[in-house]
Amino acid sequence: MKNLPFILIVLLLSVLVVSCSKKATDSGSTSVQQKNADTEQAKIEEERLQKEKEAGKAMSTTPTQLPGYTPTGNPDVDAANYAKAKEDLYNNNPGQYQQWAESVQNAYNQQNPGNTGAVQPAAPQIAEIPYAEYIQIPQEKRDYIDAHPELYKVVK
Repeated sequence: MKNLPFILIVLLLSVLVVSCSKKATDSGSTSVQQKNADTEQAKIEEERLQKEKEAGKAMSTTPTQLPGYTPTGNPDVDAANYAKAKEDLYNNNPGQYQQWAESVQNAYNQQNPGNTGAVQPAAPQIAEIPYAEYIQIPQEKRDYIDAHPELYKVVK
């Protein structure tokens, strides 16, 4: 009986040690999982940047440049500027856009003589915006959406 409190204290301490070591192991596996997820995300980001870089090279080597677009060398900025220049040309001068698209197609066909499939320039797709979201958008953006019905459609 005299040893009973001592034995209980030893048992409680051993349970405490086991539970603490289990938490450390659990957090260690979570840390490993997080590291694996971070590594995978880094690989995906690296692949995306490489694709954008290759796309930027392809755009900069195109003999017929898009009017209103000047490459900067930064793939993110170039992609945004290219898309904006293409959209502006399509909206403001459809005839010149068609000529540009045909010249790009001709340049592609010259670089790839065995390719028989013609790539047609794609018209911008119309983005549908639910009305509930539309009324949440700042007024400046709503004005832009309203001014470009060929790009945006507000639906109920």
